[in-house]
Amino acid sequence: MAFKNLSASDILQVVSRSFAVCIPLLDSNKRIEVENQYLLARFIDTIEDSRHSICDKKQLTQDFLKVINGEYCDCTVLIDTVRRKVIDEHDLALIDNFKPIVETFRSFDDTVKQCAFDCLSEMARGMMLYQEKKIQSFEDLDDYCYFVAGTVGKYLTELVKAKDGIELDREKALANGRFLQKVNIIKDFTRDFNEGRIFWPAELFCQIAPDELMNGRGNSLQAMSILSRIIGSTRKDEQATAE
Repeated sequence: MAFKNLSASDILQVVSRSFAVCIPLLDSNKRIEVENQYLLARFIDTIEDSRHSICDKKQLTQDFLKVINGEYCDCTVLIDTVRRKVIDEHDLALIDNFKPIVETFRSFDDTVKQCAFDCLSEMARGMMLYQEKKIQSFEDLDDYCYFVAGTVGKYLTELVKAKDGIELDREKALANGRFLQKVNIIKDFTRDFNEGRIFWPAELFCQIAPDELMNGRGNSLQAMSILSRIIGSTRKDEQATAE
């Protein structure tokens, strides 16, 4: 399957129908920047989810950052390498159109590029950290969610400051990022498990195995206790966002 010559909005329609609805509703002075940042972050996520070895993922992530910051001018090798072991074929829409996405990024003013790159770098570092480090505790879960989603909240607050001169509450932005990521982690448990990934803290599975939870074979009270704990953690971040 190949997707050639798609616009950024067309790519969004393929890789994320929810963001394809939300991003066009943003103010015009931030819409293209947010769209571009989402697609760049999605590229890191595609590397994280791929069938490449952990060592190769780390190298690909470093190559990605070097392409973004202009250290590498050509991204052909990166595109071809990532493409070979992608899990979700829909992500080919992003991979096959990566060059114009990079060109759009490079067209932004220096302030926007710097805050975008800083957040992408932090996100990439955290994703690679948790390729080797398992999520053992709720503290680890908060840490992981910060890297993959809290950094997005940080980027958005910096973008609003740069574009509109408005200082937003960064702590609320970070909490909102954690909240949204935990919702996804809860929702995608079965899919992630089937693809060999578990993002729920290991401390939850002292008395019931993840496959028993997924297949309904374990003790129902234990299963409900696990679900209650992870939902409780998620609601704390929701409440912090609303305060």
